[in-house]
Amino acid sequence: MESDRTARTFITDYFREFSFGDILRFDLTHLKNDIAGGLTSAVVALPLALGFGLLSYNGDPQGAVAGLYGAIFTGILASFFGGTRQQITGPTGGMTVVLTEVYIQYGGVDALLAACIIAGLFQVGFGLLKLGKYVSLVPYPVIVGFTNGIAILIFTQQFRTFGTAPVIALITMAVIYLAPKVHRDLPRSLIGLLAGSLAAVLLPGWDVLRLQYDAASHGVTVADAVAAIGTIPSSFQVPSLPAISWETWQKCVPAGFT
Repeated sequence: MESDRTARTFITDYFREFSFGDILRFDLTHLKNDIAGGLTSAVVALPLALGFGLLSYNGDPQGAVAGLYGAIFTGILASFFGGTRQQITGPTGGMTVVLTEVYIQYGGVDALLAACIIAGLFQVGFGLLKLGKYVSLVPYPVIVGFTNGIAILIFTQQFRTFGTAPVIALITMAVIYLAPKVHRDLPRSLIGLLAGSLAAVLLPGWDVLRLQYDAASHGVTVADAVAAIGTIPSSFQVPSLPAISWETWQKCVPAGFT
């Protein structure tokens, strides 16, 4: 009896931190601003998620779809179960770099799924044990070095993509840089995204289409840089779990833990 009471108390105290009550007490006077904020976040986050997904799959077009689904479902789930109400959760650059190495080293999508499931189980365990407070013990130089290392890796990995459509990339970068000089409140990332997309539409013949050398046939082929992501499905696919071998689970434990 005492153990049951202790278990109920633990569960009650744990879920008290979630903000389910805030959803029920939603103030409709903020609806207009919330819709505007949600649309702005979606416009910025979805293209970013496509890029992160493509990068985490080491260029495989399946990664773009995975990034899209990740942005949608993690945003919804984190709004219910997340630890803060001040941010929107989605795919991140740090996880992109880690998952790219998992994809290359352990052999594809099955390993990615196994590593993510293992990482999730570790995070649930850390949360139940209230170990998050010990993050403050990590030295500041370690955090800064980790973050800067991720930035350098992502920057260097994008050189290949930059070379497929350099004019579009330069236009996007120039708009992002110059937008705050016109007005400091302009959303430079959004404007840069729109400018790059417009450039891709207006310059289909001489920048988007790039010549590539095929080492197998020793010939030159024309590749569409915009089509690198592939076809995005217009409807949600039925989720399915691939058959993951026990060997893959074992190999992915270190990756999931880190």
